[in-house]
Formats: sequence, structure tokens, C-alpha cells
Amino acid sequence: KYKRFKPTHIKGDLLVKNQVAVSRNITMNTMGGALTLNGIVDAKNPKAIDVISTFKLDGQHVDSIFYVFENFDQTFIQDKHLKGRAFANVDLEMTLNEKLNLIAPTLIADISVTIKNGELNNFEPMKKLNKYLDDEGLSKMRFADLKNEIHIEKQTIYLPQMEVKSNVTTIQVSGTHTFDQHIDYRVAAPLRNKKKIDPDEAFGAIEEDGSGKAKIFLKITGTTDEYDVSLDKDAVKKKISSDLKKEVQELKDAFKLKGQKKKKELELTEEEFDWNDN
Repeated sequence: KYKRFKPTHIKGDLLVKNQVAVSRNITMNTMGGALTLNGIVDAKNPKAIDVISTFKLDGQHVDSIFYVFENFDQTFIQDKHLKGRAFANVDLEMTLNEKLNLIAPTLIADISVTIKNGELNNFEPMKKLNKYLDDEGLSKMRFADLKNEIHIEKQTIYLPQMEVKSNVTTIQVSGTHTFDQHIDYRVAAPLRNKKKIDPDEAFGAIEEDGSGKAKIFLKITGTTDEYDVSLDKDAVKKKISSDLKKEVQELKDAFKLKGQKKKKELELTEEEFDWNDN
């Protein structure tokens, strides 16, 4: 038990030696689903405790995840806004201080995630998109499966472009969200009511497909406390989402190379342990 984290039915292998703990195939039930965990915690330096871990989420309730982890110390998107089941594979490394608090610049993670039966309810930025999208249903959206490959590094969450199919509309979303709550999200959506948009004001933010259909590009920028929803007039010519995807892939590739080295170190560390004595 740790704060709101109260797992049950815990089993697996955990060995501790010389201030190093190695876990292997630890499973538990938590937040409405199953969790499988492998990793190493190196506490030789009590002021800088290194953690390398891989874990798998299998059906956790998204709102429960946000509730248990106290909305990750932010108020922009909270457990009350979310519903759905999370299925994810996570690779991460980080360093904790002597109070077991995260030293934020050290966190690097790759998260391959699918959200099933998702909902986004009464989320203020989606409501503000209605100014351009002319759809009152944005306040309560139900999704088809959401899939993405999220990367965390440099105290920033990188969200490559993903397609969000809902009961309301289909949109593309990408962007970044920093640990100090600066946001830069890009949204592309079908433009259903061209009369609502001033074509001169929106020049560069609307793309015609030649068949009479149009797509509008928007951005949500600022901080989570004070942000603007506006036309993304550079989107069509700059293809910002493609640039972000390239940056994320470069970071992921670098993390994988670093991870291969860490994996070797982990294997060498595990060799010090005799699992058969357990």
C-alpha cells in the first residue's frame, strides 16, 4: 500500500542484495485490472535511487489510474473527465531521491497504449473547440479504440498524431505537455460549417480536399491554467505533426539504444542473484 495505491493478490520473485532489488514477473491486481512488473531498483546511493522497469497494464480503469496517482499533480485533465480501460506496455528509467520522490529530469519512458471504451466528459478545451467545429456533442465524447506510442523525456510528454474516432466526429490530435504544465496541442477536424469561419481570418488553417470537403487545423497553446484555442495558420504548409512525429522517433531510437545498454547491466546484475535459492 502506498497512498492510494492498494494492490491485491501480489505474487512473483523479488530478491534484495547489497542495496539492489530485482523483481521478476511480479503480478498484482490493481485499479480494476492486472499489472505485471519487472525491473531493478539500485539504492546504493540513497540520495539517487535508480529505477529501470518494464510493466504491462491489462484493463485498468483510466479514471482509477488518475485517481490513485492523484491526477499526476495537475488539474488540467482529471479522473472526473475520463472513462475507459487501459492496456499498455511501458519501458522506463528514472531516479528517485531519498524521500522516494521522482527527480523529474531523469524520467524517460516509452508507452505503447490502447484505450478501450473511452470517454472524455466535460473537458474544457474540447468545449472551446466548438467555436470552430460547431458541434455541441464535444462535451461528451465516446471513443473507438485509441492507440498511440507516447514518449516522455526532458520533462515533456510527447504525443504523436493519433486519430480519435468518436460518436461526435473524427479528429487528429498531437502535441506536447511539459511537467510545468505548458501545452502545445494540434488538432485537425472536419469543417462542417464553412459559413461559421471567416475565410480571410482562417487562411492557412483550412485544407480543401477537392471534393467539397474541408479540414480545419487548430491549436491549443499556453499553460493548463491559461490557454488559447486558435486557428493553426501554419499547419497546412508546415505539417507540424510530421515534424513532431520525427522528433519523437529520434528520441525513442536514442532511448532504445540506451535501453540496450541498461538491459545488459540488468542482466549482469541478475547474474549476481541465485533465483533457485528462493
